[in-house]
Amino acid sequence: MKKLVSLCMLVCILGCGKVTKSPYRIAVDPSFYPLELMGKEANVYAFSNELLQAVAKKECLYIERVNASWDNILEGLRKDDFDAALSALPPYNFNEAKYDFSQLYLPTGYVLVIREDEKALEFKKLKGREVGVQMNSEAERILSKYPEVLIRYYENPAVALEKLDQGQLDGVVMDAIPAVSFIYDRYTEKLKLGSSVLNDAGLRMVAVKDTHRDLLDRFNSGLEKLKKDGTYDKLVKKWKVSFSD
Repeated sequence: MKKLVSLCMLVCILGCGKVTKSPYRIAVDPSFYPLELMGKEANVYAFSNELLQAVAKKECLYIERVNASWDNILEGLRKDDFDAALSALPPYNFNEAKYDFSQLYLPTGYVLVIREDEKALEFKKLKGREVGVQMNSEAERILSKYPEVLIRYYENPAVALEKLDQGQLDGVVMDAIPAVSFIYDRYTEKLKLGSSVLNDAGLRMVAVKDTHRDLLDRFNSGLEKLKKDGTYDKLVKKWKVSFSD
């Protein structure tokens, strides 16, 4: 087993009506494997940490964050080394039989990228037009719902976006975090997102089934409060992991 790299984040809020007496131990894998973040792991990690702190403050939670490698997190949850984890584990039926999941706190699924001047914001309006998709990906299955769209396969998303910018493609379907990163870093005022996230992939808080549902409920509650007061939008803009409204 790989050695855990622990970094404690203790958040104890004065003036709260109810503060947890013992810290919840929350595991985080800084690489967020198996997500393809294309060099933006540090952004997602920093965003997740600040969001966790903000939720803890809103909900008067006492939190200890522990860094752990991806292959140790689920085992640590099962052994009760951690109370919960921030994870990309998908909420498939077989996973939901073992774990409880919070709401998505960061969508990472597929999005459509289009040129800034493009007005066709729905796939059905791209009839007869060429959209880049990575072969043998879930994105290919999603786009199969729109047979009127002409699929063009790509291997490298950077090359596909360059073709989009040059007018050789009319859209590119790719993972949300790299898409946002490319737009911020290379294609500001040239490309934009043309859809919301197309599947439910993303980061959630996860706990072993029926052990810490209360923690997940309070995480969900804090997340909703952060979205309502604008904190969430500020954090996604700060760390460039999405676009604020």
